[in-house]
Amino acid sequence: MDEPKSSVKPFDISKREVWEAWERVKANKGAPGVDGCSTGDFEKDLKNNLYKIWNRMSSGSYLPPPVRAVEIPKSHGGGTRILGVPAVADRTHRAPQGSAISPVLANLFLHYAFDLWMAREFPAVTFERYVDDAVVHCVSETRARAVAAAIAERMEQVGLRLHPGKTRIVYCKDGKRRGSYEHVSFTFLGFTFQQRRARSKSGRQFSSVLPAISKDALKKIGAEVRSWRLHLRTGRTFAELARIINPIVRGWMQYYGAFYRSALYRLLTRINAYLVRWIRKKYKRLQARKKAMKCWQGITERYPSMLAHWKWVPSVPRVW
Repeated sequence: MDEPKSSVKPFDISKREVWEAWERVKANKGAPGVDGCSTGDFEKDLKNNLYKIWNRMSSGSYLPPPVRAVEIPKSHGGGTRILGVPAVADRTHRAPQGSAISPVLANLFLHYAFDLWMAREFPAVTFERYVDDAVVHCVSETRARAVAAAIAERMEQVGLRLHPGKTRIVYCKDGKRRGSYEHVSFTFLGFTFQQRRARSKSGRQFSSVLPAISKDALKKIGAEVRSWRLHLRTGRTFAELARIINPIVRGWMQYYGAFYRSALYRLLTRINAYLVRWIRKKYKRLQARKKAMKCWQGITERYPSMLAHWKWVPSVPRVW
């Protein structure tokens, strides 16, 4: 699309931006919106459709159509959640304007509906909230039950409902709190908090409630590693594979490895195993296990920092 020679539009939006936005929408595919227009339908009259979007956006007259509501099952069960599917044209109107605003609006809503309400009604109770997940700290079970009931009532007042399967009272059992309770662990932001062994700076061992990567998070990223099918990417070089996976693995290490990094070791070691399989698959002369391992050892000795996770786990694979 050519840039206009002159423009009297109140908003400076280039046609190139609209075209690049369409390219991303097309690559993401996705279902039609409320108008039933698919990416294929939109592309049949592409030049005219993109011009309309650019013209209306530049003049400030663009009005987005309603969003199609689609029910999808929740990942942890307990019913469904509503997913909003914008029309193709509306999705194109949004990659120049930035990301979807829904999470921002939800967070803003909960700031007033929950955060400020908690500060007003329970000023002595501390809590953490991220989007719609929250952990509230109470000094006793009696206090916890009272606060939980009040929060449930507050959510009903603002048109929300606490998740029955995820909302619970947890006893933070550790070396000092040694009582018995039905729930002694909880998961928040991909970490499971429970009683774990720890060591003080002086070397003394003690028991405390500490976070480590949750089983669900570990299962999710394990599935992602399997989906890479590293051992089948024989058209790539070892260095190319490293460039592909390092940013992803480094991100996992920085986030989930902030606490109890040893919980990640088995997963990181499995990546080594996939790469040794890649060696055996790529080079026929190295199909024998001993030969493949000798090649692997040579790589790790010559390039000890090629893979980000080699900082934490032995370079010799343990899982085959």
